[in-house]
Formats: sequence, C-alpha cells, structure tokens
Amino acid sequence: MTMYLRQVCLVAQQLEPAIVALTSVLGIERCHVDPGVGKWGLENTLMAVGTSFLEVVAPIEENTAGGRYLDRRGGDGVWEPAGGNAWKDHMRSDVTTDLTGVELQSDDPQRDAKQWGAIAGITVEQSADGFRLLMANGELRFVPDRDGRSAGLAGVDLTVIERQRILEAAGAIDGYRDDHCVELCGTRFYLKDRS
Repeated sequence: MTMYLRQVCLVAQQLEPAIVALTSVLGIERCHVDPGVGKWGLENTLMAVGTSFLEVVAPIEENTAGGRYLDRRGGDGVWEPAGGNAWKDHMRSDVTTDLTGVELQSDDPQRDAKQWGAIAGITVEQSADGFRLLMANGELRFVPDRDGRSAGLAGVDLTVIERQRILEAAGAIDGYRDDHCVELCGTRFYLKDRS
C-alpha cells in the first residue's frame, strides 16, 4: 500500500489572523471552508499547497476539543485533520509549490515512530535528528521535544520558489526564525528550494 502526505491541520486561537499570516507569507490561497466542523464548535479554512492541503481550525465555542488542545499546547499548533471540490482553482505555485513533510515532536520519538510505522505499514528509518517514515510524496519525522510544548506537530516542510519573499513577509510579522525557517500559527515551516 502506498501512503501519501495529503493534509496538515493547524489549530489557532482565532481563524482569520492565522489564515492571513499563512496566505500572505507563503503565497497560498484559501480553497475551501467546511461548515460541517461547526458541530464540533470549530470553524475552518483549507489552503491548497501543491496537491496537498494546509487546514486551520479555530474554536468558536467554549470547552471544545480544539480549545482544550490549545490550552494543553500553550497556543496555536496542529490539529487532526478534509478538502473541497474547487481547490484546484485556488492552487498557486509561484511562491510555495508543495508540502513534503511534517515534523512531530515528543519525549520518545522512537516509540512514536514505531507506533506510526506499525499503523501505516512503513519501515522506520533513523534520521540525523530522530526517526522518519518515508511516504510516496514526503516524510514524517519524529524528533525530541524542542520547544517545551509537549508532543505534537512541530514543523512542516515546504518546497518553495520565492524563499526571500517568504522570509521578508515573515519578518514583517515577527515570523522569521532563520534563512530556512519561518514560524506561523505556532508551527515552524522549513523552506526547501525546488530543485
């Protein structure tokens, strides 16, 4: 069985500021809103990144799973992941072209990698900073907790064409971390040049 990295979902305190930051810095567009998430006390927006999706959800009611997750992680971060039919109309490739990996942090990355690998039927490989599972279009990396926010998504790998544009836009909203990384919606986005 072939496994693909198809969607990463972030959770934010407020939806609109997170979407504005992500679309303006990464050069991607909104493509779908799923009103069905309202039954869980959430609102959402999806953005196409190549043929994958970046979704942001935000609580619109008190005491939701998303709100509790934000409290537990100390702010914006990742959530468990859907698409729409018109997403291709909103797919841009002039700045950011693809979503190729995710970085998951925990206190025991090897245990987590083995668990995910067993579920997905993918062999765990050692990597420079932890462990990884190779997928058809990217990878899942499992690393030690680097920011003290406990287990969860720490980073997303993006293939980009306009690195400098992204770095400047991120710097304007205090999201610049270094020439290879910006931080938006509580998540590190690792920028990899298209080869």
